[in-house]
Amino acid sequence: TSEGALLAAALSLGVGVSSIFPALVSLPAELRVEMTPQRLAVLQLMASAGEMLCPFAVGILFQMRMYSSFGPALTGMQAV
Repeated sequence: TSEGALLAAALSLGVGVSSIFPALVSLPAELRVEMTPQRLAVLQLMASAGEMLCPFAVGILFQMRMYSSFGPALTGMQAV
């Protein structure tokens, strides 16, 4: 069913994205960029904003019945 496909897509998206945040935190240290508390706070705020914006955008696409836009929208969200 479409609900099962949506659940499978959400789970696979979560598994795919789960490794990005730890990499973002550890990469600057490897490149000898000092991670101050302010920089970590901005990183966390931007991650939280993305976590809120993505479901909001998908909800708008659902509301407008633009189902054919899900593929490009999710691909674009992953690229950003």
